[in-house]
Amino acid sequence: MKGLLVFIIVLYIVLGGHVLSAQGLVKNQNAPGVLTQLSGRVEVIKKESPDPIRAEEGELLYTGDQIKTSETAQATLLLRGGSRIQLYAKTQLSLDESIENQDSQARFFHHQLRLISGELWANFLPFRQALQIHLSQVSVDVWSGILRFQESQQASTVLVSEGLATVSNSHSQVKLSAGSWLSQVKTKDDLKPKPIPYHLKLFTEKYNFRLQSADEVFFKLGLQLIDTETGENLQKSMNVYLDSNYYHLILPKEVKLDQHGFAMVLLSIKAPKFDDKSFNGQVIIRAGVHQLGGYNQGDGHLLLNINAPPRFRRFHSSAKTGTLTQEEGPRQLF
Repeated sequence: MKGLLVFIIVLYIVLGGHVLSAQGLVKNQNAPGVLTQLSGRVEVIKKESPDPIRAEEGELLYTGDQIKTSETAQATLLLRGGSRIQLYAKTQLSLDESIENQDSQARFFHHQLRLISGELWANFLPFRQALQIHLSQVSVDVWSGILRFQESQQASTVLVSEGLATVSNSHSQVKLSAGSWLSQVKTKDDLKPKPIPYHLKLFTEKYNFRLQSADEVFFKLGLQLIDTETGENLQKSMNVYLDSNYYHLILPKEVKLDQHGFAMVLLSIKAPKFDDKSFNGQVIIRAGVHQLGGYNQGDGHLLLNINAPPRFRRFHSSAKTGTLTQEEGPRQLF
């Protein structure tokens, strides 16, 4: 029952609730965020009270609330509009503002966050929201992408694995594109992006699959931390997350790289659902460091192609009535 309640709350946050306004642009009176996947001690400091309270799974967050993780804790913040933010250990984040635009048919959200200390990983979805993240030395505007942030000793770090962000301080403004970062910058620095020093490389023995409806194919996926400049392996053991856009790809929740920065995992993949007319045959697998200390390591991705056969389809003509009827069945190879 508790799991069902959390699911309903998360679904409500992602889809967004109703807030009516003649102006269309209103302060969001519904909860703009929800906490999930809590590990270790996670606290919330409510706007109306300075005393922190222990966060629970499905904890609703409102404008002015802060999240704080302990030395061994992690938490995931889901924002209205579907974006996901991962807070690592020793991190404090404030949800400063959330505004909803209802002028158009599709709701659009404007979120302002403030990273007080620690590290974040974020996956900002396109078309549903605009986000601004304030660090002590810079401000970051982003529409979509996968980014990392670090706030440490009055210096700010921003890394873009996918997408595009605008970073500004009191001295300059710069576009930060995929594969670049700003490391330990201060408010009066001249912002000069550099290539990400390290990244995850994904590889496999098979990139193209021809699957029938009942097929389940197993294959191995390799992961390796790479020095971007030299191409050599980074000798470092780290926890890694795996994610995909495809529902019939079975992934482990987390993978541990060995002391050489390497891991090999066994995955299974199936043909798309019978009634899935939107599947375009492309499967994306993403991976990234999933712990404190990954602020200088870019995420990696890999593209697979599935050549799924068409659905079984026959047409029958009635000699008596002259009508034409259609029969459909499971996907089959011809």
